Amino acid sequence: MSPEDDIEIRRVQITNRSGRKKRIDINKYAEVVMAPDAADAAHPAFSNLFVQTEINPKQRSIICTRRPRAHDEQPPFMFHLMRVGGVSVKQISYETDRDKFIGRGNTTANPAAMHSMEALSGSKGSVIDPIVSIRYTILLDENETARVDMIMGMTANREACQMLIDKYQDKHLRDRAFETGLDTQPGGAKADKCVRSGCPNVCRLASSIVYTNPHFAQRHPHWQKNNRGQSALWSYSISGDLPIVLLQIGNPKIYPL
Repeated sequence: MSPEDDIEIRRVQITNRSGRKKRIDINKYAEVVMAPDAADAAHPAFSNLFVQTEINPKQRSIICTRRPRAHDEQPPFMFHLMRVGGVSVKQISYETDRDKFIGRGNTTANPAAMHSMEALSGSKGSVIDPIVSIRYTILLDENETARVDMIMGMTANREACQMLIDKYQDKHLRDRAFETGLDTQPGGAKADKCVRSGCPNVCRLASSIVYTNPHFAQRHPHWQKNNRGQSALWSYSISGDLPIVLLQIGNPKIYPL
């Protein structure tokens, strides 16, 4: 999360170690709400009808807003921007219609768009169920690395939205957001600082704490014996809302309390 702007940046690096050239589709998908939680929970289908989408192919971005329901309403604007560097980009396509992306009878776990090598449809405007999705088709040579930056932001008006889209076209400004940014995960530890300080094990541990690792759940016998829920912790004054790390010390002389 940038401390300067209302944006979130996610960065992914993909390295081809297969020994041969690869064609890869990189797809970002998110569902658009832009409404209070209560309004979306009460009438999600009705609320979605007011979302308007716009594709800006020159700047690799999608802009969304809500049509005002009253003359004095000032709807917010959001944008989704995706940039890929370091590799040859074959094609870029866009989608803002959830039904066309998911397909009839499918779910987000098995969307129709991921089973086709064709470009996304490019639907925009007043779609019934809005999403933001950008697909890059890249060619990745042997040992070549692609860097993918996915940016989402929210602003009060169109001018501010366009200003952020213009700003984060610059690779150096995206890097700056990472250097000064805030980690939204519990604990707030930044992975790059962990690595620079010589603590890569801390990064691997933090990843397994924040995101449940099924590998450990299947192997550790203590997890298999657990048949109680979160409420069982409450009698120990533990809410269970945050991740819990259990440390077993074999020799207290090595790790004095």
